Amino acid sequence: MLISYFRRTWGINVLILIIIVGSSTLQATSAILNSFMLNSLIQRDLHQFIFYTVLLLACWLGFTGCIFCQYYLYGVATQRMSLLLRQDIARSLQGRSYAAFHKQESDTYASWLMNDVALIEEQGFANVYKVAEMAAATIISIGALFTYHWSLIVLTLVLSLLTAFLPQVVHKKLQVVNLQVTQRNEAFLNGVSDVLKGFDTLLAFQKTQRLMQSVTRYGQKIAACKVE
Repeated sequence: MLISYFRRTWGINVLILIIIVGSSTLQATSAILNSFMLNSLIQRDLHQFIFYTVLLLACWLGFTGCIFCQYYLYGVATQRMSLLLRQDIARSLQGRSYAAFHKQESDTYASWLMNDVALIEEQGFANVYKVAEMAAATIISIGALFTYHWSLIVLTLVLSLLTAFLPQVVHKKLQVVNLQVTQRNEAFLNGVSDVLKGFDTLLAFQKTQRLMQSVTRYGQKIAACKVE
């Protein structure tokens, strides 16, 4: 579904893709120029150092311009696609009968046009652009590493896989702990609520100190769960 909106606004999205590739290329080029600058310093070649410094500044200026244009066009493209989405929703409502329209409340339709579209902007359109940025940066970075040595690409891929899969080892443990924290938070809320509801009775018997004891006891249970 999202692809159809990118296709209907293909002109501006192609321009965004070109700028993404350009900004990733300039960023990779600046990293290579940094190494050339270091080599020129080691060789004490002042002319090469100045030359690479000027090129590096030009790359960063170009990168800054690309980033500005990129995020400006993100906003323009997102608003265009959101407008098309709202028009499609309105068109679907326009074709409904009286009975079909009143199967939902008016507030529900308003939520579709506002909240749901905003959610699609944030978690749909924006994520597609992020994936494009990551893909372009990855491909161009691999090309930049290849200019040094092919073994760097292998090392980078291995480290990337380790970075991606090692967190999964503790993921299940974190899920169990999060569930325990949720359950004990619920117990804390229920227990303290019961004590607070009985505040008048505790006050009458001068036992209000039990409120502090209950809060402390339930709080310690939650803290123990988080420490584990």
